[in-house]
Amino acid sequence: MTDLIKYLKTRKLVILLNVCLVFFIWLTFWLFDVKMIILAYVAVMWFFILLIIAIIDFGSFSRKLKLLKYLEDENIPLTDFRATDEVEKEYVRLLRREYESKQKLKEQDEETYNETVEYFTIWAHQIKTPISAISLVAENIPDDDASVDIRNGITDINDYVDMVLNYLRLGFDVNDLVFDKVNADKVIKQLLRKFSSQFITRGINISYESKEIRYTTDEKWLSFIIGQVLSNALKYSRKGGTITITADERSITVKDQGIGISPEDLPRVFEKGYTGYNGRQDKKSTGIGLYLVKRACDLINAGISIESKVGEGTTVTIRLDKEDIDVRD
Repeated sequence: MTDLIKYLKTRKLVILLNVCLVFFIWLTFWLFDVKMIILAYVAVMWFFILLIIAIIDFGSFSRKLKLLKYLEDENIPLTDFRATDEVEKEYVRLLRREYESKQKLKEQDEETYNETVEYFTIWAHQIKTPISAISLVAENIPDDDASVDIRNGITDINDYVDMVLNYLRLGFDVNDLVFDKVNADKVIKQLLRKFSSQFITRGINISYESKEIRYTTDEKWLSFIIGQVLSNALKYSRKGGTITITADERSITVKDQGIGISPEDLPRVFEKGYTGYNGRQDKKSTGIGLYLVKRACDLINAGISIESKVGEGTTVTIRLDKEDIDVRD
């Protein structure tokens, strides 16, 4: 029915012309006093001829619409559309020219993007060498406030470098996923050791009950997700507060007693570059961390949700019981 309406709209001038011709023939017959029975015969013959032509024309019109819908659904360029008249041929020629121009620009953009990614990937790997050297030196410095600040600074730098690498990786179709039974307790303890000096420096307590829980997921990305959430909890926790980590068969939860997130900011925390009120106050927030966390969760088919109250703290839940996980060899 929709195709018929579209057809009638495209042929409205032809329909109007035929109506006018029938009217003028009737007027001519009436003026010359021709019997109306003759007009009836002419009208019936005209109608059947037009009906046959319309059926054939509508069939061609309907096939073209179906072909265009197929090309759209299969994401096939319209340049593959076979034109049947000169106007359509001209449209296809213009489309082909625009498509080729678009493809050329796309290839240039991809080449530029790949070169940029390659450069920053090399840079990120190279900068880890001096960072590792500085870390070794810092370990031999006697413990005092300055040495602790240095070690915390090195940890932050490492996190930012890893964030750059993960940002670049998530820009591509990641094909190095390794799904296996991951020991969550091992991952969490490694992260707690990594952030141990920051817990001490900031005067923040940690509450975590060790449990042997395993999830079918990718260990590298799970570690990144938990680490980024834990880093945020540390950043916005108050001195003397406690960060609580709990894990069960379905999820991992990180709860802090920090400054919390305002209700108007909460729906947008996963948006790229969105810092919110806390980020603007902190002056150092990039608005990238939680964006990457959400992208990584989508990558490993995990869920994530945030609950928060201003002045009371924030609870982040990472759900790892989602079905239809894409396991790759």
